[in-house]
Amino acid sequence: LVRARALWPRRTATSNRQTSALANNVHEKVKDNGGDVLATEGEDTGEWVLVDCGDIVVHIMQAPIRAYYNLEELWDPSK
Repeated sequence: LVRARALWPRRTATSNRQTSALANNVHEKVKDNGGDVLATEGEDTGEWVLVDCGDIVVHIMQAPIRAYYNLEELWDPSK
């Protein structure tokens, strides 16, 4: 479980438009490679978009949201 957390994919975007574009790109690449996207959340605000691919969940955030929630520390396997 810790190993999966260490590999947790995350990306930072600089605008709502870029956040949505990155999420759309993840969605397309997963589908192109035979994967499934179970759900996408947060596209309405664009500050934090989550793409749920089952075993992998991609978080795409803008820098202020990333700093506020500090998820890297939450998922740090050394803690």
